[in-house]
Amino acid sequence: MCVGALEDLRDATRATLADVVRRSPVALLDHPHYFNAGDHLIYSGTPAYLNALGCSVDHVCAPHTYDAELLEQLVPSGPILLLGGGNFGDRWPMHQWFRERVVADFPHRRIVQLPQSFDFTDAGALAATRSIYEEHPDLTVLVRDREGAERTAEAFPTTAVRFCPDLAFGATVTAPAEPEVDIVVLARRDAEAVERPPALRPDEEQVDWSLGASANAQWWASAAIEAGV
Repeated sequence: MCVGALEDLRDATRATLADVVRRSPVALLDHPHYFNAGDHLIYSGTPAYLNALGCSVDHVCAPHTYDAELLEQLVPSGPILLLGGGNFGDRWPMHQWFRERVVADFPHRRIVQLPQSFDFTDAGALAATRSIYEEHPDLTVLVRDREGAERTAEAFPTTAVRFCPDLAFGATVTAPAEPEVDIVVLARRDAEAVERPPALRPDEEQVDWSLGASANAQWWASAAIEAGV
């Protein structure tokens, strides 16, 4: 992506966030307290956008450290933001259950779902989420692709739905190091995995986001510090 196109995308994102979040203190929920490089890139870009808008992020929590009373004490006004990503729907139900709990816990607060991807495959799960969202009077769902935004608006007709680019584009990324192999294939092994032929070239390396036990222990410690949990 050329610099001009990236800046245009960031300008459009800032305009959307300024409209739905506005300049205010915010709480940012659903910190990615797990190893997924993409979600952490999104998390890095999110405060960059919010700081540019003059918002102060006064509370951050992961699902397992969520405390509604503490959130109300620390951020008594301003919107509650739910982190963007690719887990809105029934493929990753723990994240969706957490969102639904927050929406139900705070009917009196403005809630903004930051840019996500719509991914429901079960009609019952979609209906359950819709029934909870319909009860909230000030809920906005941002979707990071235009087709997904249309499908989300159809699925949640009483909820404000808007297109907004992925907040990962707000992150500052350092220049990559010198490559060690010619081709690296990211081949996931989780619920979003797709089948692909095995590596056919000697200079091709196939990897996933996963870490070994030692590296995972180090990562969990640094993630806890990042989240303040």
